[in-house]
Amino acid sequence: MRVEEAATTSPYVDLMFIFFFLLYATLATVGIIVLRKLFRNNPVEVELEKKYPSIEKGDS
Repeated sequence: MRVEEAATTSPYVDLMFIFFFLLYATLATVGIIVLRKLFRNNPVEVELEKKYPSIEKGDS
């Protein structure tokens, strides 16, 4: 099989590439925003202090 025979002849490949790029860019942006809000509203230090109250700062 040669490249000419295997390559797609669909006229919408570029449009679908742009669509999927925008879809994944949107998903990545929303994911980053959600994670930032999650950690901003509930810092890791506070979560660890709630979960392990007996461990004091500076203990190793």
